[in-house]
Amino acid sequence: MNLHEYQGKQILKSYGVSVQEGIVVDSVENARAAALKLTEETGTSWYVVKAQIHAGGRGKGTVTETGSHGVVLAKGIDQIEEKVHGILGGHLVTLQTSDTGKKVNKVLIAQDVYYPGETETSEFYMSVLLDREKGCNVIIYSTEGGMDIEHVAEHTPHLIYKEHVDPRVGLQGFQTRKIAFNLGLSGEAFKQMTKFVSSLYNAYDGIDAAMFEINPVLKTSDNKIIAVDGVKIDRFNEINEKVLLGKEVIVERNGAEQKVNLPVDFINQLMNGKKISVVELRLPFIVSAVEENSANKNAEVPSHFHRVTHRFMILSSSQLGYPVFDNLVTSWL
Repeated sequence: MNLHEYQGKQILKSYGVSVQEGIVVDSVENARAAALKLTEETGTSWYVVKAQIHAGGRGKGTVTETGSHGVVLAKGIDQIEEKVHGILGGHLVTLQTSDTGKKVNKVLIAQDVYYPGETETSEFYMSVLLDREKGCNVIIYSTEGGMDIEHVAEHTPHLIYKEHVDPRVGLQGFQTRKIAFNLGLSGEAFKQMTKFVSSLYNAYDGIDAAMFEINPVLKTSDNKIIAVDGVKIDRFNEINEKVLLGKEVIVERNGAEQKVNLPVDFINQLMNGKKISVVELRLPFIVSAVEENSANKNAEVPSHFHRVTHRFMILSSSQLGYPVFDNLVTSWL
């Protein structure tokens, strides 16, 4: 499942992760009002206009119809409509799209966070994912933010750090302090980074994601730590999608945007005792979702559900652990 940048930031923000604030619009007519609202909320007077498509390299990409890049800076409210017009509705071609590009149906108008101040800004890389070899989550981070992490790994691997998290105790305070120290931070920025890392890990764990990646994480000139760009969240379950993004959301599947109404069809299939083709949700979320579905119907959880969850429990207690549920194909019923 692919998420737009603004959707990913919405999830992060719900877990207390500081993000670059922004407002998404789908028309030029709404752009000025959105920018004024953003100024009222954040005090920003410059705005970053970002195409919302599922592809990387937007900033270096080009809109076929206008020649605009996919990420541009509006240096004042009077430029906002012109910048939005240059992106919205056009086809953005990047290194990750075809030659025809992807149509831009929405743009994110975001606050400018690279403002001058008492210190220099710094960019970092950070991701959270499962280290299957060690059987635990790992936080990967680097001082070389804003760059292609694969390039950093190839040419300067000593600048990439890893912090493994013991699943029995979770992320500990000394680990967040170690990360902040390795990134060369001190004072207020050090404190803010420890909070950022803790909140980011809680978000990763809370939505049962396969991977979080933020590039860059920014230290602002006034020592705030925020998620700016490259917010990538791989595979989180659709029940959490309902909670985090609303009952009806827009997702991209097979290259096309679709509206998804939740609870999802597979829950109804499970309730009715039908076969489930592919399940990408893990046991706790299946249990809570089906029980919620039953409660809404004022009915008891059917006996066949207990048979299904019993088999999930057998799998979850095996040495295979959680990864067995990823893309699990079932034919139990």
